[in-house]
Amino acid sequence: MAARFAFALLLGLFLCPGVAVAADALVIDHTCADLTQVPESAIRQAKDTLHIAYGHTSHGSQLIAGMGTNGGSRLDAFMTANGATAGLYLWNAGGTDGALDLSDQPFSGASDLGNPNRTAWEAATRAWLRDHPETNVIIWSWCGQAATSIANIDTYLDLMEGLIEDYPDVKFVFMTGHLTGGGENGTLNLANEHIRNHCRTHGRILFDFADIESWDPDGQTNYMLLGANDNCDYDSDGNGSRDRNWAVDWQNAHVEDVDWWASGAAHSQHLNGNRKGYAAWWLWARLAGWGDIPEPPEPGPAPKIRRATLPAGAKSTTYTVRLDVRVKGECTGCRAWELADGVEPPAFTPGTPVDGRYEGLEVTLVDDPEMPDLRRICVQLSNEGAESKTKVLRVKLVAPRIRRLTVEGGRNRTDPVLEMEVAVRRTAVGIRVWEKLPGAMPPDFTASEPIDVAYEGVGLTLSDDPGLPRRRVVLVQVTGEARESKIRKLVVRLR
Repeated sequence: MAARFAFALLLGLFLCPGVAVAADALVIDHTCADLTQVPESAIRQAKDTLHIAYGHTSHGSQLIAGMGTNGGSRLDAFMTANGATAGLYLWNAGGTDGALDLSDQPFSGASDLGNPNRTAWEAATRAWLRDHPETNVIIWSWCGQAATSIANIDTYLDLMEGLIEDYPDVKFVFMTGHLTGGGENGTLNLANEHIRNHCRTHGRILFDFADIESWDPDGQTNYMLLGANDNCDYDSDGNGSRDRNWAVDWQNAHVEDVDWWASGAAHSQHLNGNRKGYAAWWLWARLAGWGDIPEPPEPGPAPKIRRATLPAGAKSTTYTVRLDVRVKGECTGCRAWELADGVEPPAFTPGTPVDGRYEGLEVTLVDDPEMPDLRRICVQLSNEGAESKTKVLRVKLVAPRIRRLTVEGGRNRTDPVLEMEVAVRRTAVGIRVWEKLPGAMPPDFTASEPIDVAYEGVGLTLSDDPGLPRRRVVLVQVTGEARESKIRKLVVRLR
C-alpha cells in the first residue's frame, strides 16, 4: 500500500481542505473522510503513540462500525483488498500485537454525553484517567442529546475545558451531534454551530460528526441544508418530505467492496459508517503528529475519474490490458499500473484527454504463473501536480476457447491428410494439433493468431500404422499469452 498511496503525501492534504480554524485547532469534518489520503506511516505512528478511550452508545458506535468492529478486521480486510498492508487497521483494548490501543465503551457511571445525565460522563472520565494514566486521548459522543439549548451545550463545553486544564497531557476530542432533520435553523444545527465556534475560537480538537454525515464522498451537496437526518434521508425537491437517501443513492451507483463496504452502522447506512471510520483514522493520525508542518501550500484543483472501463471486458487472454478513462476537470496526465507486490506506480504520462477521455491506455500485467488469475489495476489522473483519487479495476486472466472444429471433406474419409478450421473465442496467440496415440506427447504451440476469429487450413496427417483402428482421435488446443485453452477432441473415421 505504501507504493500505491505515496501520492497522499501532498502537503496540502495534511490539514483537511476547506476548514477555516484557529492556528492550533483541529477540525475533522467531511473533507477528512478519504482514508487513502492518510499515509501508512501516519497510521503506524498513531498505533505506536496513542492510548484512546471512547465513550458512546448507539449513534456513537458508527465510528466503531466504520473502523471495522471487533478489532477492525472488516475495515482491514476491505483496505487490504484495495492495496493496503494487511493488519494495518486493527485495534483492540491494550494495543496488543501491534494494534491501535482503543478502549471501546470502557467508562463506568456514564454511557454517553447525555446518559444518564449531562454531567456524569465528566466524573467517569476523571475516574478512568485516575486508574489508567497511560490514556492520552479521550473522546465522547452524543446520542441525540445535542439537540438542546445553548445553556446545556455550555455545560458540556465548560466541563470539557475543566478536563483540558486539569489534564494537560491528554487530548480531549469535542464532538457535534448527529443530524435530526431540522436543517440549518433547527435546534440541533444551532447547538452544533455553538460547539464548532467554541473549538475554532479556543483552538480545540473537534470530530464534526454532523458535518461528516451531511455530505456524500463527491462533496457537491450539503444534505443537512436539505433536511437530512441520521439515516441520510433528505428532501430532494423542497416539498417538505424526505424522498431520497444520499448514501443509498451513492452506494447503488458504485461497487460494493471496491468503493464502499457493508459497515452495519447503527441508525444509518453502510456508507455513513465507512466515512465515520475513515475520519476516525484521520483523527488518530493527526493526533499522532501527521501534518504538523507550518503553512502548507494550497492544493491545486485535482481532476476526478468519472469512469474507468475495460473496453474488451473484464477478462483477458493477454498480459497487455487496455483501459478507457473518462475525466472530470482539468487534467494534464494519466497513469495506470498493476496493484501487485514489487510494482511501483509509474510516472504520469503527459497529455490532455480528448473529448474528456483517455482511450487505449495500456497496462502490462506481471507475467508470473504463480500469481492468481484475478488481477487489480490502478488508474490515477494528475493536473499540474494535483492528483486524483486512485480507481481500482479488476481483470481476470483467462484462456481462449475453441468454439468450433470442422474438417474439410468431413470426418468419415479415406484421406488421412486433414485440413481443419478452428474457430476461437477471445484472443489466441498459438495453436497445436496432434493425434492421440499411445505414448504421444503434445507438440509445442505454433505461434500464430487467428484471422477473423478462426485458424484456417490447419493441417495434420494421421498415422499410417496398419495396426491402429479406423476410428482416430485428433486433439486441438489454443493458447493465449497467459493461459491455455481446454483440449478439444475431434473424432475421424477412416474408411
